[in-house]
Amino acid sequence: MGKINSTSKEQGKLKFRYKLGIFYLLLGHCSRAFALPFVLLGVGFPARRFNQISGGVLFVILLDVAMKHKDKLLDFIKKNRLLLFFFLFLTSSFMWSELPLWSLKRSIRLWILLLLIVNIFMEKNPQEIFWKMLQYFCYFVVFSSALFIFVFPQYGRSTYGKFIGIFATKNPLGFRAAIAGVLFYKEIISSADFRRRGWYLLWFILSVFLLVGSNSITAAVCFICALIIISYFFIVDEYIFKHNYNKTVISVVATVLALLVFKIVLEEVFLDSTILNTFLKFVGRVPTFTGRTKQWPPLINIGLTRPILGFGLNAFWQQVITGKLTVPGLETWWRFRSEHSGYLKIFLNLGLVGLITYSVLIVNTIMNFKKLDLKAKNNICIIGIFIMILIQNFYESSYLAANFIWFFFLFVIVTVSLSNNKSQAL
Repeated sequence: MGKINSTSKEQGKLKFRYKLGIFYLLLGHCSRAFALPFVLLGVGFPARRFNQISGGVLFVILLDVAMKHKDKLLDFIKKNRLLLFFFLFLTSSFMWSELPLWSLKRSIRLWILLLLIVNIFMEKNPQEIFWKMLQYFCYFVVFSSALFIFVFPQYGRSTYGKFIGIFATKNPLGFRAAIAGVLFYKEIISSADFRRRGWYLLWFILSVFLLVGSNSITAAVCFICALIIISYFFIVDEYIFKHNYNKTVISVVATVLALLVFKIVLEEVFLDSTILNTFLKFVGRVPTFTGRTKQWPPLINIGLTRPILGFGLNAFWQQVITGKLTVPGLETWWRFRSEHSGYLKIFLNLGLVGLITYSVLIVNTIMNFKKLDLKAKNNICIIGIFIMILIQNFYESSYLAANFIWFFFLFVIVTVSLSNNKSQAL
């Protein structure tokens, strides 16, 4: 598959199933954007019903298309056996879940993401379709969030004045704005047309403004890491290392690791520092970073009671909420139903089997980045965003969810697994 110019006007329109896929993924984690007209009219928005209907229709369409191309489907399965095992395992978790029907229904929602990826790779231009979906996602999130914040601040800002946009809290907005900023930054430095650069610059500035307004430290660190990766490959590699990719890769890894070490040292080593605590309070942060680190030990301890297979897909928090499961040491205000760590989430849901399988998938993908054409700007951009998601899930949780973030992550895993040589380009 040859190199795709993501800014080309020759790109065709997306098919209905991919447009429906975008709607489904957006509805799954930012339904407030679609609820606003209903709220203004004074009527309720049946978000769950919309999600069920769109998901059901999408599942039937995607499955039908996949079954009509059995040869391509078998080839996909052959080259993605580990990923398929992971999905079969998370689906089978209903058998040991205390809420089997709940876990089974949630697994179907995740299969829709995989089927969507299967359908995309059955097309002649899978990377072009994916890139266009990513652009639509970024435009929608940035524009609608800005609309909420400036026109409907009662919905777009938190009670503390932080930007939340079309999301329920600030962190999801911050990370999505960071992804949009990375995408627009790539377009700015790769576009040869001055007017297009100006257009993308405006969107980049708006994305960064939303990121800053969300006051999400994790999203900001991820954003900086991605900019470092893209800048090194686009600028440093060309003008300093003269396309010596080994030096470029080593420099990128060293710089990103240094940044992460600095963040960890700042949070863990100097966390009890009076100066740091004063600074954090001044910028509106709490020293325990929203209390998430205090909650990890009791969650890990309860996870160790079922360490091999976990509690079943999405069954853990449902049991806590309904009172069927008590977590010693978990503070009563912890009502967000989030582990604030994607890896801890996988451990609680799928145990060590699921966590180890997922870890192998990630390591295998990173080790095989060399299969991609690192001269292709789109490839460097998606690698940067992939690393962003890896880092973000140490402090937030976007895995095992029917959202665009995990869809993106899975798409990169499949892209690398289907790449046969270094000419592969997104």
